[in-house]
Amino acid sequence: MKNLGEKLQEARNAMGLSVRDAADATRLRADVIENMEAGKFDFKLQEIYKRGFLRIYATFLKLDVDAVLAEYTAFSKANGDPKKARHLLSRMAAVQHSEQQQEIPVGAPTPEALEARFEESATQSEDGKIDSETEEDSMRYLKLGAIFVALVLAVVVIILIVSSAVRSEPPEENPDLDINAQISTQPADTAQVQAPKASQASGEIILTITAVGDTYLLAYPENAPTSPLFSGPIQAGERKEFKSSVPIMVKLTDAERIKMERNSKPLDLKNAKGLRLFKIGYAK
Repeated sequence: MKNLGEKLQEARNAMGLSVRDAADATRLRADVIENMEAGKFDFKLQEIYKRGFLRIYATFLKLDVDAVLAEYTAFSKANGDPKKARHLLSRMAAVQHSEQQQEIPVGAPTPEALEARFEESATQSEDGKIDSETEEDSMRYLKLGAIFVALVLAVVVIILIVSSAVRSEPPEENPDLDINAQISTQPADTAQVQAPKASQASGEIILTITAVGDTYLLAYPENAPTSPLFSGPIQAGERKEFKSSVPIMVKLTDAERIKMERNSKPLDLKNAKGLRLFKIGYAK
């Protein structure tokens, strides 16, 4: 029986795509895709990000997204043990089959709800116990309810975050700032973001990006989002320079790991962390 990683790799190969092709198309990091295809989901990302990236990749590969996420859930609950994962997956399928045997009213349970019901049924079955000490706790059902609510909210949040990260159009901006409004700017540092008058006259933006840690970078002209200036990983110590007569859009997975200069003047990004989108325009 193929594991989840093998299924992802087989689907990509069937489409005739390399890992780099898939990374460029989905805007996911190549190393994240390689980890998922190797069945290694212990890379350092929060759980909501892992599920969000897996949802994006499964959709791109035209796989059954719900089935992929269910298999990932079973794999995670089994702590990477393939036998336990198959057992849990079969029990989840049994719960879903039982639901389908009944009349399903409008507003049928979502895959996440089926997972929660599987959790509840597992606690009532001695053969399906994973953690007997926890199941004996009389407060378990209340905790499961709270976890389920938190999971639903987390899924909604990650969908919104990932959708924002992969969309081609830039977000709303404050016209008084050169950097997207998501980033805090310091009024006392305004001298640092002033470009030379000569650059204003020429109407050219020279943007220099220096990595202080490994991250993923996407840079493209504001008026040509499908024609990137650069797209790919950038390693610590690596330096990239871009010239443009229009504002440059910059997407980063780890904003705290880069430094940016516009026309040889540093931009203040000290409060920027994690996934961020910047618009670098002309200096005022």
